[in-house]
Amino acid sequence: MAEAIQHIESKSGVIGNGLGKNSQGQIERETAERERNTRLREVIDELNRTMGSTGTKLSFSLDRTSNKMIIKVINTDTQEVVRQIPSEEAVKIAHHLQSLMGILYDATA
Repeated sequence: MAEAIQHIESKSGVIGNGLGKNSQGQIERETAERERNTRLREVIDELNRTMGSTGTKLSFSLDRTSNKMIIKVINTDTQEVVRQIPSEEAVKIAHHLQSLMGILYDATA
């Protein structure tokens, strides 16, 4: 979670670092993005507090093959995965489809 927040913060710092001074529109966009990031952090903190009281936690990861986000709900007592989105079966299907892309489509032809 902390890495995601740091990523969001670093992205918001990049917006105005381009050419010269910021225009009024860029400043307004930066301000709006900072406000959204602050609200996002508040929501994440609230979710973490709520999840902590239920004995579960959320785990976010990126599947490198399909480049998709995977979210797991984990029982904190047993470390058992209660739910995964997308399901393990869907991830396997995505992997198989990715490998078939090279067979079905050949860019050199």
